[in-house]
Amino acid sequence: MNQNIPSSFLQNINEAEEKTLIQKAISQTFQSTAHLANLLPTGTVLAFQLLSPIFTNEGICDPVSRFMTAALVTLCGMLCFLLSFTDSFRDTKGNVCYGFATMRGLRVIDGSATLSP
Repeated sequence: MNQNIPSSFLQNINEAEEKTLIQKAISQTFQSTAHLANLLPTGTVLAFQLLSPIFTNEGICDPVSRFMTAALVTLCGMLCFLLSFTDSFRDTKGNVCYGFATMRGLRVIDGSATLSP
């Protein structure tokens, strides 16, 4: 059966399947990175790792890069602290809701309800 099909056609099909697999792998990589960013405060650390070479001018210190680096470290540090108190859950309808932990329980960010501890 393959004798009647030109080899260039089969090669094109194999290349298309390979590209599709590569595209799937790239898509899976980006999806995994997006899920990693959802794990708070890991997303803040990931953002710091991506932005620090830009803000530090790749290690060349001048007053502007020092100020920008200090601002980045301060901002990311505060975000890590605050985001440590956030959580998410699924409501009875299956929707994902986000909340902020307080001494009185989880304060849902959309303000619809407060859950007891």
